[in-house]
Amino acid sequence: MNFQHTLLLSLATTLPLANSLRAAESVQDAFRRGLLAEETTRDLKAAAEAYSEAVRLSADQRAIEATALFRLAECQKKLGNPTEATTTLQRLAREYPEQRELLAKIPANPQSKPSFELIDLAVLSKLKAKRDAAVSEYNEKVEEIASLTARNEQLRRYEGVAFAARVPAEYSNPELPRLSAEINQATIRRTSFGPDFGPQHPEVLRVDATIKALNQLMAEQKAAVLEKIDADLNQRMGQMKQLHQSAIRLREEMDQEEAKIKAQEDFLKSAAVPSAGATAAPSIPSGNPGQTAIFSEADLRSQIDSLSVELEVLQKLPDAAEQGRFIVSRHREQTSEEFRREVNTWAGRSKTTRTNQSWVQFESLVQVYMRPLEDRLRFAKMELEALQKQIAERAPWNLVIFGEVGRPGVLQVERGQKLTVSQALMMSGGPTPMADLKKVMVRRKSKDGKEETIRVSVDRVLNQGETSSDLILDEGDRIVVGRSSF
Repeated sequence: MNFQHTLLLSLATTLPLANSLRAAESVQDAFRRGLLAEETTRDLKAAAEAYSEAVRLSADQRAIEATALFRLAECQKKLGNPTEATTTLQRLAREYPEQRELLAKIPANPQSKPSFELIDLAVLSKLKAKRDAAVSEYNEKVEEIASLTARNEQLRRYEGVAFAARVPAEYSNPELPRLSAEINQATIRRTSFGPDFGPQHPEVLRVDATIKALNQLMAEQKAAVLEKIDADLNQRMGQMKQLHQSAIRLREEMDQEEAKIKAQEDFLKSAAVPSAGATAAPSIPSGNPGQTAIFSEADLRSQIDSLSVELEVLQKLPDAAEQGRFIVSRHREQTSEEFRREVNTWAGRSKTTRTNQSWVQFESLVQVYMRPLEDRLRFAKMELEALQKQIAERAPWNLVIFGEVGRPGVLQVERGQKLTVSQALMMSGGPTPMADLKKVMVRRKSKDGKEETIRVSVDRVLNQGETSSDLILDEGDRIVVGRSSF
């Protein structure tokens, strides 16, 4: 008895498992036959039948079943049955929402092209990475130019030997050290003269003439070096502009990919079964995406806040020495070693010594380092203003419609779209049986701010086909559909 009981229990647990395994094998076998017919023998009809059988033999092989549905839709499309293909894809989106990688391959519009256009979500991610890299490189170039500009402004303050000693290696030439050595030798010779050598002494006059000539040659070398530095700076400015344009171009490509993905998502949503009583806010699609900035609004606001606080702190500091220390602490990599040395020198001196010409020059130098921060703040504000303007230009406007319509309330109208009164009525659920279509009123504000009422006979448009009587609506219009007295 115990043996029979054990045998029955074993059969009870083993048979369903065996049936399940056979069902899984049947699904996989049907799917393989579909692949063989589609890819090898090119028999689309046989492939479609095999894929349909794989779906029908549902055995909790959801990944295989979902793939079979997708391939079935491809076969139906190639066989000239776009309606069936659309229905199959909608079923795929509705019944297999967890198959995200497969759903990402669903085309935005299955009937628009002779074959499916697969939308790869990774494209957008790659574009975003490229765009972020371009923006980062652009920001680095801005910082580099700001640092070079400050260094160049500082370099222009020096003359003669002091200038030659501070010229960066990449801009130096053999003439600078040679002239510096000769000027130093001539200066030493000049200071070595004793009291017997008056200012008109022939030897003094000769050495003074030599020093003057050498300084003139040094001035010419300085002009040549500064010209080379300015040309290099202009080249970097050109590179910065190119990086800016590249970032904008990548942003536009991102917009195009996002538009494709949005269309794909809209298609997926159309496959879902709406809940009872749910109504979506009516909206008219826009065909004018407009331009976009390379920074988001949040990025720009963050930059503006950070720069504003930084400049406010700088302006509240008591003197240029403290301002210089603050700049070095926040932007050390963008400051020169000489600037940092001067900051340390002046920070260690008594305030009573900060009255000579050197202090005035140091104050001017600190202002030079503050200028890029002010420029960046101004640039960020300009970018934010442009972005906000673009957003405002693309934002939909609200059309208020009330009275005898099925769904009185607010319609969102995308900018650039031509919407007539009759279209607005139909989007609001259409006129009620009590509506007086001969006396539909449009209230509109004129240029001087006064409100005027325009009477529109929608009855002629809907019942007699007189489209010329239909009024195109403007932003700010309100529609009132009155009640008939009969």
